[in-house]
Amino acid sequence: MQCASDFCDALDKVVEAKVAKATERAKSNDRKTVRAGDL
Repeated sequence: MQCASDFCDALDKVVEAKVAKATERAKSNDRKTVRAGDL
């Protein structure tokens, strides 16, 4: 499968947002470890 040149940039932004949200969820639960459930 091929993808457009802007796909990877868009994917990076989506992943960064997901990781940031998961990190905040872990912090709000007083944890320093991000778990799969935080996603």
